Amino acid sequence: MGRPIEKAAVLGAGLRGIQIAAQFANAGVPTLLFDVSQPAAEKGIAALARVHPAPLFQPENRSLIVPCNYREHLNRLDEAGWVLEAIVERADAKVKLFTAILPHLKPETIVSATGAGLSLSEMSHRLPPEFTEYFLITHFFHSPRYNHLLEMVGSEYNRPELLRKTAAFCENTLGKGVVLAKDTPGLLAYRIGIFAILLALALARRMNLPLEAADRLIAAVTGCPGDGIFGAADMLGLDAAARLALTIREKCPGDEAREMFRVPALLKTLLQRKCTGEKSGRGFYDRQGEIPRCLDWQSLEYRPCQAVSFPGLENAEQQPSREERIRALAFSADSAGKFVWEFLSRLLIYAANRIPETADDIAALDNAIKWGFEWEAGPFEIWDALGPVKSLARMRAEGKKTPLWVQAMIHAGQETFYALQKGATGYFDVHSGKLRSLPEDSRLIPQLWERSQSAAMREVPGASLWDPGQGVLCVEILSNHQPELNWLEPPLLDLLEETLEIIPAGGYKGLVIAARGGHFSAGTDLTALLKLCETRQWGKIEWMCRKWQDAGQRLRYAPFPVVSAPFHRAVNAGLELALAADRVVAAAEFYGGLAWAEAGLIPLCGGVLRLLGNHFDALEAARPGPFPPVEKAFETLFASRISTSAAEARALGYLKSQDCIVMNRDHLLYHAQQAVLELAENYRPPQPPGNLILPGEGGRLVLETRLDNLVKAGKISPYEGLVGKKLAYVLTGGNQAGPLAAVSEQTILDLEREMAVSLCREASTRERLAHFLRTGRRLRN
Repeated sequence: MGRPIEKAAVLGAGLRGIQIAAQFANAGVPTLLFDVSQPAAEKGIAALARVHPAPLFQPENRSLIVPCNYREHLNRLDEAGWVLEAIVERADAKVKLFTAILPHLKPETIVSATGAGLSLSEMSHRLPPEFTEYFLITHFFHSPRYNHLLEMVGSEYNRPELLRKTAAFCENTLGKGVVLAKDTPGLLAYRIGIFAILLALALARRMNLPLEAADRLIAAVTGCPGDGIFGAADMLGLDAAARLALTIREKCPGDEAREMFRVPALLKTLLQRKCTGEKSGRGFYDRQGEIPRCLDWQSLEYRPCQAVSFPGLENAEQQPSREERIRALAFSADSAGKFVWEFLSRLLIYAANRIPETADDIAALDNAIKWGFEWEAGPFEIWDALGPVKSLARMRAEGKKTPLWVQAMIHAGQETFYALQKGATGYFDVHSGKLRSLPEDSRLIPQLWERSQSAAMREVPGASLWDPGQGVLCVEILSNHQPELNWLEPPLLDLLEETLEIIPAGGYKGLVIAARGGHFSAGTDLTALLKLCETRQWGKIEWMCRKWQDAGQRLRYAPFPVVSAPFHRAVNAGLELALAADRVVAAAEFYGGLAWAEAGLIPLCGGVLRLLGNHFDALEAARPGPFPPVEKAFETLFASRISTSAAEARALGYLKSQDCIVMNRDHLLYHAQQAVLELAENYRPPQPPGNLILPGEGGRLVLETRLDNLVKAGKISPYEGLVGKKLAYVLTGGNQAGPLAAVSEQTILDLEREMAVSLCREASTRERLAHFLRTGRRLRN
């Protein structure tokens, strides 16, 4: 592959086209956005501001997208190293467009079509050979920014290096997880995912299982997020799901489960009512009100969602590992177990029958489902958890037709789909009938740990210490209590304390603070904090705050480099821990913030000091005096600002200019490890700064006057005004600071702790905490 991809062009300024262009802009790649007219292209770019969730990391990224039209600007296509088509999903329309642009392309320009229902072979036969050498299908799954999956299809006409080099660009620059799929209808993720949705619907109705119960049970074994598999259908769009089902049924006559793709009457009824899912506010769930409601199978009306309780589910949730939870629930004798077994057994058989039709290997299919539908485990990983020998025997005893290659695998003595082979992870290769090693990528450190099954150096409830190599240790957060939120649990403090001694004693170079799961950390458990408030254990709250503050200071001034690697949600104490590091290496999708004010509090674990220091550093060159950094920190903290991306986090002051942003979360830990190694060369521990000059009473009066005016205008409540004044007191240095009276970092921490505990004593804070824990929303009291 010759031309570098320094600029891209997207053909089609509809919803899909503008989102693809936005992701290139997020990656810093200038992009030409084409449509039939200049107003249409400009309208498409303007529409980015109305798309939810936002396709751009920051609104200013829009400046990298240039509107163009086919009549005047086709000659500009020679600037692009990659041209991506995103028009209507009809092969004839696409071929016509490709024929029109061909004379304007430079040699070796990559051109790709989008869509999961297309045939690359069919289009290639209608295009000249010089075009097809660099012609692909690239399907950005669902939302190009937020969804990790990109399915790529090549052909026999392609240049040998085309797929590999294009995939590398997508992984490294665009941050995608690339799966190489076969040229089949629905590709990989939709083929399995639509089957799973329709199967879940059929089984839930047949077994008279309420929608929310079916979702909860499937989520328990697959780890799918949010509202489960029916929530995923709503997000995809019920109209899109129906079109895909129709396409697969029509174009896959040899599919043994072809009748499953017949669009059910219930789905047709919802579509007739314009209930298309998330975009209309109604689908399987009704999200138009404050609290989502569920579709009732019998009446087809929406009703309040009910609590889900099954003995088998309760037993499964008590199991210590994902594999044990899957086995416990699938083999449970109650109605939950029967539903889960029937769902999994039929899904796993269907997935196995798609190899090698839709992909050459099981790992590609597993990754497509994990990345596309955000499951924690793919079908073959789930099957390994069930135990292939035991589960296959049960399937056959029930009269299910099981795949011959799976039977042959078991008969040959290979009892799992994945296994260690000479220290590396192998998967069962259908073609050779033997284990084959997965391609090793040193940047995929978490996956390598998991696959190697290597033991942690230390483990405590909610965290563990690992050695990923190269002399860098890693403390990994994984909450047992709330794994989906990754609460910081108190034993983590002991592990950090021990690690601070292990690293110098063992000659290690430094430390990475990372996390496993869907989020870095939602902070400390607010339920425990509320209980302490209700039982008036003020001394214990003060002790807890001091412990977290002290841990942050020890990390900040450790004799070796410390790097944190936050991703997705990192709020309150979770972010305060991350900001204690020498450097933050954040995923591009980083939603960080100190939102304590929403709960009627101020930061408890050193967050005031961290954010204040970041703003002082950012404004140091301008030398504006002590008030502007305090003002910026106050605005962010009082408004409980949470970033919508790592780029915005930098603008808010949560990240510093020297902190790093990584597009591909799979590579995050690798880059954090490399940052430690870089810092470790001639490392000198930071010295506590000299005493800080803060504005003191004069600056505090300015902020308090603003708060009083907001209360008088009815824009904030009197209690919110009180919280703001406590925050202003800390930020301005309390009664000790002033133009001629500097204060130490410890003074700021002491003031933070004092004001935080005083707010815990307030009944309004307890009301806010209780309301937030009950509803997930702020109480404006």
